[in-house]
Amino acid sequence: MGWLFDVLGISVDGFVSSIFNGIINWIYEVIFSVIKVVFTKINETGSDLFRLPWVQSLVNFFYILGWALFAIGLVVSISDMVIEYSNGKGDVKTTAINWLKAVLAVSLFTILPERLYNFAVYTQDSVSRSIIDQVTDENYYHHLVEFNVNFVNVIFILMILYATVKVFFANVKRGGILLTLIGVGSLYMLNLPRGYSDGFNGWIKQVIALCFTSFMQTTLFFTGLITIQSDWLIGTCLILSATEVPRIADRFGLDTSIRGNMMAVSMTANTALNGMRFIRAVAK
Repeated sequence: MGWLFDVLGISVDGFVSSIFNGIINWIYEVIFSVIKVVFTKINETGSDLFRLPWVQSLVNFFYILGWALFAIGLVVSISDMVIEYSNGKGDVKTTAINWLKAVLAVSLFTILPERLYNFAVYTQDSVSRSIIDQVTDENYYHHLVEFNVNFVNVIFILMILYATVKVFFANVKRGGILLTLIGVGSLYMLNLPRGYSDGFNGWIKQVIALCFTSFMQTTLFFTGLITIQSDWLIGTCLILSATEVPRIADRFGLDTSIRGNMMAVSMTANTALNGMRFIRAVAK
């Protein structure tokens, strides 16, 4: 009778294992379907943010503010050039080039960031769709690795959930961050006519970094989910690496945060106040 119980035990274990693997395959398919819809909607929300009337009004305010600060900077630049000429050090060519750069910057600082972000979202969506189309093939789910309930696999699942939540909220807030960057960019229009472009160059890098992380994070995330089918460890590592994209970009000079520009913004604000005092003094 002992052998009968052994056979029954093996049969029950095999039956439970097959049911559990079927449930895992079904969960995997549901997760992919949900992620496909959610992340696509999030990216579209970030780009659609700038189509809202009140957001367009805010962007238009930043645009007007940028032109106003540009006008103040232009007046200060003219006064600086006059003072330099009186000392025999004036350079009309360099000053004219600075003015031309400033005009281009103030004309495009509210347009190019949005267009670049929309391009990054469109590219990421195209790449993600091509990746997901391979995974959502019905025959593809049968190649999932065998999943056994143990402590290590539970740890992997928790790490994947952590990375998913982190990437999710990173994508949610990017539209607002881009709007903030546009507002910060308007403050740099004051110093551009005078030839001080270091802060504005850093601002350009931040916009590029934001668009780069928007593309790279989600792409790495989907790639990791696909890799999980054949190797849980490598797939989990890829998913976790998606959360490190902003930090890696920062290492190479592409900072996605705005904390690095706070000192430059403070200096720009002080310059604006000094410029206003100068204009009032000239008016008197």
